[in-house]
Amino acid sequence: MKKKVTEKLLNFVAETRFADIPKAVIHEGKRVFLDSLACGLGGINTEKGKKGIAWARSLGGPPESTILGLGDRLSCTSAAFANGELINALDYDAILVGSHITPYVIPAVLALAEKSGSSGKDLILAMAVGHETAARISLATTWLMELVRKGPEKGSVSFPIVYGYSKSVFGGVAGAAKILQFNKKTTAQALGLAGSVAPMNTMPKWYNSPPAALTKYLMAGWVAQAEVTAALLAQEGYIGVSDVLDGEDGFWKVSGSQRWAPEKTIAGLGQKWYFAEVDYKPYPCCKAMHTGLDCLLGIMEEKGLQPEDIATVQVWLTPQAGLPLWQNLEIRSHVDGQFSMPYVFAVAAHRIPLVRWQDWSTLQDPKILSFMERINCLPHPDFGPRMLADSRERLAKVKIATRDGRRFTAERKYPRGSHFRKDLRLSDRELENKFKEMATNFLTQSQVDEALEAIFKLERMKDISELMSLVSMKK
Repeated sequence: MKKKVTEKLLNFVAETRFADIPKAVIHEGKRVFLDSLACGLGGINTEKGKKGIAWARSLGGPPESTILGLGDRLSCTSAAFANGELINALDYDAILVGSHITPYVIPAVLALAEKSGSSGKDLILAMAVGHETAARISLATTWLMELVRKGPEKGSVSFPIVYGYSKSVFGGVAGAAKILQFNKKTTAQALGLAGSVAPMNTMPKWYNSPPAALTKYLMAGWVAQAEVTAALLAQEGYIGVSDVLDGEDGFWKVSGSQRWAPEKTIAGLGQKWYFAEVDYKPYPCCKAMHTGLDCLLGIMEEKGLQPEDIATVQVWLTPQAGLPLWQNLEIRSHVDGQFSMPYVFAVAAHRIPLVRWQDWSTLQDPKILSFMERINCLPHPDFGPRMLADSRERLAKVKIATRDGRRFTAERKYPRGSHFRKDLRLSDRELENKFKEMATNFLTQSQVDEALEAIFKLERMKDISELMSLVSMKK
């Protein structure tokens, strides 16, 4: 399959037009964009967001593109950095094929779209092509949890020595190529450069070294800035590796993937759209906990329990529950709060409004920190075997013991926000409400209303800059 993968993917990126995109994918693009704007606005007051904004402002540059929510106009590379950090700050962003892709694709595409005066149609096309590109490369490489499929260890889970989301750089650059209207030759150079500027995959070191670094599994701002750089260099004629994905020394190998299934990258390309299968987060924390949170809150709601009624909470969920970062009890930053299972279940049990889950006052609230001691989280022993039988399953179980001796148990297979079942899928209205909640401290009611209308009619917008003014504070 020499050069076949890069060539076919290149053809898809270069040749796909807005008219080729199914209506369902167009609508999902609007939903992802809305969700990402909500996450970006919600990230403004986080430590990660503030530092990303400060760094971007120090870089400055010509007034080409806007920082979400704030309205600062900086160079497209600087704005892409800030917006990447903002969209990923809360860990509230959408998930595609089990990966964080959106915060690595949208910031670069959005920054270049604004710089170029691109239309809403241009943006939708770029987002669709970019997400689809990153999703397919992700499917072909190592996943965070590798399942043993044969032999006496069948159903067990292993964590790769090297893992991360640097492969998403191809999605951001593919989207950028659409915005900048590259021909096939220039697109080839841009994708080649993407492989050369992609950051290292250091996620295992991060999750094994709590308290959490603000970089998280891969710094979204840095990836977005790299994507813009690769695209603009290609526009200048800078030459990249033309077959970056192919061969035994292709990107998959040098980025540390333990496997490469190129057929997953190209099968049904342009016909089957994974971008129509986005999962959204109803809680601002690692998605590995969401099925368990559904169980906890379901029990508390059904039985009318308050935090003071609860003696202990036992949680069984993904094998990630056994990793150091997920067991962390030292809440030093909002990123610790996103991944500490005791913290997340404590803040959920207290029914803290979602917009305040990662406020410093909540992170240091004595009643939350004290409640964490009542929570014990472990990997569910049946998680791997059940996932082998149903790859969509994310099994979790919760047992609550009350102070007056009662016992309640709930078990669920799938988290709310999953795309594949109507009763789990987040509706447009729910995503609108998420946007409203995250925008409450930054935008006026009229801005919120106008922005929502504009996003769901995005294909009619002549210049994306019109929307950026709606999602920026009035000064």
